Amino acid sequence: MGICKSVCSPCTDSKNTGGHSHNQHGGGHSNNNSHRGSGGSKCYTCNAHINQRPEVGRDDYRIQVNAQHHGDHTCNEQILTMVFNHPATFINCSNGSLHGPNNKSEIKVKLRYHNNPNDNIGMGDFTVKSNHKDLQIVRCFINDGH
Repeated sequence: MGICKSVCSPCTDSKNTGGHSHNQHGGGHSNNNSHRGSGGSKCYTCNAHINQRPEVGRDDYRIQVNAQHHGDHTCNEQILTMVFNHPATFINCSNGSLHGPNNKSEIKVKLRYHNNPNDNIGMGDFTVKSNHKDLQIVRCFINDGH
């Protein structure tokens, strides 16, 4: 089972003047709808997987997101970008709010975590809805939000 991958280099400056995106994918997409080693910022690694799909009585997707800050600076805000194979509508996530258009294949959420160098971010309640039953994560990445 292949996993969609791209490589993110560690932060090399103390100011982190913004993220760049490495859109390199190796191995295809996994059957468990996970994404690891996403591109984006020089300062974060991020992986995400759909841990709950729509069922009787619940029509949303619950996504587990785990990330680590690899910087030599602190940060109080981050932008999480989640890219799907179909349009999705952002519903909720802990400590975050929608940052841009909704009901698109790419959803951006502004997070408010204080991150010291090498701190972790973990949330299991990134929630979206989609009219497509085969929703998959194409990639995810996090940038400093300043």
